[in-house]
Amino acid sequence: MKNLLSTLALLCILLSANAQKQIFHYEGKPAGSENWTWEEANSEENLFNSKVVYNVSRPSITAYVPENPNGTAIVIAPGGAFHTLSIDSEGIDVAKWLNAKGVTAFVLKYRVARSFTDDPLKEIMGKMSNFQTLDEENKAVVPLATQDGMKAVNISVNMPPNTKSTKKELASSVFLRVEHSQCKSFIVQMTPVDRIL
Repeated sequence: MKNLLSTLALLCILLSANAQKQIFHYEGKPAGSENWTWEEANSEENLFNSKVVYNVSRPSITAYVPENPNGTAIVIAPGGAFHTLSIDSEGIDVAKWLNAKGVTAFVLKYRVARSFTDDPLKEIMGKMSNFQTLDEENKAVVPLATQDGMKAVNISVNMPPNTKSTKKELASSVFLRVEHSQCKSFIVQMTPVDRIL
């Protein structure tokens, strides 16, 4: 826990000069998706009229550092039924809202199932009527997405250990939410939400 707190403090300090910095989890393609040939893309003209990311094959976190960081950091994992990431409404918008409260936010892009069209929301909506089929399709990607979420935390833990925070107190929260019929939804939370807000 101390190592994680120190690392998140280091990330806050290092990234304070950069409002946004994308950090890839792996060099090259990660295990489990090394044979994926599709490219990550964005969709903005879709059913929800909101930017979504799809065909993610290189997981990353993007740091959103507030002007006046309060020493609190959080990892945000946007949803999208393991086919898309609702990157604006459930990622970047949340990060900016947290930034206004002094919270440093890291928006996670995790691997998702392949979309075969340039309208991934229309594609996934057609699959939502049969959750058994959708779960079967997601079966291979759920462990990869979970691994990417845990790697986002591990990136922080494996930063240089001798880093000290300039803040008197560093509260850290890491949220990872997984929804799948074969596992229960869960949130890992190491600090009460009322301490953040």
